[in-house]
Amino acid sequence: MSNAAFAASVLLSLRCRLTALCLLLAAGPVTADTVVATIPVGQTPYGIAVLPDGSRAYVTNFASNTTSAIDTASNTVAATIAVGGQPYGVAVHPDGTRAYVTNNNSDSVSVIATATNTVAATIAVGDQPRAAAVRPDGAIAYVANTGSNTVSVIDTATNTVTATITLGGSPISIAFRPDGARAYVVNYDGNSVSVIDTTTNTVTATIAIGNLPFAIAVGPDGSRAYAANSSSGNVSVIDTATNTVTATIPVGTAPRGIAVRPFGARTYVTHYGANSVSAINTATNTVATTTTVGGFPYGVALRPDGARAYVVNSVSDNVSVIAIGPQVTALSPGNGPAVGGTTVTITGINFSGATAVNFGANPATGITVVSDTQITAVTPAHGLGIVDVTVVTPDGSSSNTAADDYNYDTLPVALQSFSVD
Repeated sequence: MSNAAFAASVLLSLRCRLTALCLLLAAGPVTADTVVATIPVGQTPYGIAVLPDGSRAYVTNFASNTTSAIDTASNTVAATIAVGGQPYGVAVHPDGTRAYVTNNNSDSVSVIATATNTVAATIAVGDQPRAAAVRPDGAIAYVANTGSNTVSVIDTATNTVTATITLGGSPISIAFRPDGARAYVVNYDGNSVSVIDTTTNTVTATIAIGNLPFAIAVGPDGSRAYAANSSSGNVSVIDTATNTVTATIPVGTAPRGIAVRPFGARTYVTHYGANSVSAINTATNTVATTTTVGGFPYGVALRPDGARAYVVNSVSDNVSVIAIGPQVTALSPGNGPAVGGTTVTITGINFSGATAVNFGANPATGITVVSDTQITAVTPAHGLGIVDVTVVTPDGSSSNTAADDYNYDTLPVALQSFSVD
């Protein structure tokens, strides 16, 4: 191939890629996450929590007065457990032996023994309990009582309330920092987050956020908390060291539930009015993908290995199971010789467990999964031109975008043709 012909072929390939990119942008962001199962549960499901070993998810069915125990291996309901009136929220103990269900109409918490899926205890709490969270050491559980503007502190060893913390503005969601030293409580009518010192059970700060916040989650390193503001259509990012809002992320219609992936850089937000889930890239504080789910999604929870997200659809009476697939966001270098042998650093998300990397149809060698967000691989030989780099994991393959384009741009000297004038 002459130099002029080679240049023309590269230009043609680039034009094709630019056309594809324009079509991609017109269609909206590529969704790397895919709904792989839909599980029927009880009526008007609201809350969900997954056991630490990932084997089961517990779903509260508000209108059925039951909790569904889902076998995550088969995506089926393994048990249906009668609890109190209007079960709303649910949290699991760090050792996996118990699930705590808040009963909005009964003003109580049902303690489910997960080994038998039976109610082992019922604990009286405040008015209209909506959410529960268990401190990471498992010693206490906090319950947000929306009707009485309080948080009940439960000793999990004795199943008794040992303290009541007065807040304001309808507390509706709770999350602990990983070290257990602080709890963050969203106040629905107060448009705020109360920060509680869990040693003294006192409020140490109040942080103003967006309008009508519904849920809060804390990142795996404890440095950030994320609050979903239903009326504002955004998520407030809170620096937990300074108790200040450092960013506000537009996410769309009526964000309702929120959960942070245990590792990597993703936070999932349900959209109650839009029947969808947004995945936020927490490194850039932007929406990376949007996935369509069932009717009026409410709660969301991640499996501890980060491979699945479970979304509760309150009107569809089911749970959408999302396989969290990989996505390539950058290559370095983005070009190299056709003979291969170039070590390429691939940046993206959800790379854990990657089994293959392909350059076009050709498999790469020397693959090293550095982290959930980075892979190195050695390019295989390939013909001249631009190819897609695809990362393959047990949860799927990365979608092709302009970010994964690799250009095989030179031939070995022995194979090049030259014209001598």
